[in-house]
Amino acid sequence: MPPAKTKSIHRFRRLARYAACRFKKLILLMQSLLAILIIYLFLFISEKFKSETSVEKFHE
Repeated sequence: MPPAKTKSIHRFRRLARYAACRFKKLILLMQSLLAILIIYLFLFISEKFKSETSVEKFHE
């Protein structure tokens, strides 16, 4: 194995160990953002559906 490759692997391991605690915070943040995004999507779809049904009722 060339020395450059081993050096990059060691650097990556050190970075991974450092990122572990930050990654938990990032995961929590992403989960909350994902939940908000899902809620927004659900509301948007429901509003669109309501507007479509109201338009159909209006045409009748």
